[in-house]
Amino acid sequence: MLFAITSAISESFAIIVDKFNLNLKNISGQKYTTFLFLFMAALSLPLLFFVDFSKESLAFFPFLALIGIIFGSAIQNVFLYVGLKNRDLSYIEPIRNSEPILIILIAFLLFPSERNMVVLLLGVFTTLALIYSHTEKNEVKKMRVIFDKYALIVLTSMFLAAFINVGYKYVLEFYSPLFLMATRTIGVAIILALAFKPKITELQQKQNWLFFLSAVLYSVASILKYFAITKVGLSLTIIILTLSPAIIYIFSKLLLKEKLTLNKVIASVAIIACVVFASIFL
Repeated sequence: MLFAITSAISESFAIIVDKFNLNLKNISGQKYTTFLFLFMAALSLPLLFFVDFSKESLAFFPFLALIGIIFGSAIQNVFLYVGLKNRDLSYIEPIRNSEPILIILIAFLLFPSERNMVVLLLGVFTTLALIYSHTEKNEVKKMRVIFDKYALIVLTSMFLAAFINVGYKYVLEFYSPLFLMATRTIGVAIILALAFKPKITELQQKQNWLFFLSAVLYSVASILKYFAITKVGLSLTIIILTLSPAIIYIFSKLLLKEKLTLNKVIASVAIIACVVFASIFL
């Protein structure tokens, strides 16, 4: 479980760095995603020297699933960063992280090893907590969930991410975590670079360092997440990764001075309680 917890922490800090970076200069979500994956691809290339290619599968269906993950990841990340560019972290995160129950349900249906009712119930509870954190009171004091076009974009990203995560569970039976991370990252970088044609001269020097830092944090988070899936399963890994919003809420308040409402605090406490329960009893 340490892999998953460390992955959640690393990803949370990466998203905080992203928001700082996006605030520096007016750059589109599409190009931001492209630059980020180019930096991650540069970091991923050396990892290929540690991959034993003789142990990686050449079977057709796993390879086809890997290609699907690469193309799906390219689209999903563009949608995510379009939302991140135009909305606060505290607005985006509850939607982006409301995917756990979908992932857990799909995994429950497809993989016998993922059929654990306690994990399923914890997934439902953490998802409800995330949805609750994305509510506010209107003028007549009635609760409502706030959605606009950017929320819908991020919601679409969430659905894509759910199916991609289930794909990880499948392909990790045939490929190592290092190989999956490197090929996915390099593949997505190539697709986005061809689509959006970014120029490195568009970036400020400070942005280069922030992109590098984000790339390191995301790379660490991805590798640890894949190892966690192979060790404790997809569903339990996803529940532990729901720690990420709670971490982000705290640091978006402390570092970005974004508004932190009571419902987000309550939701974060509930999520942390679920993760602690899972860590002790599962």
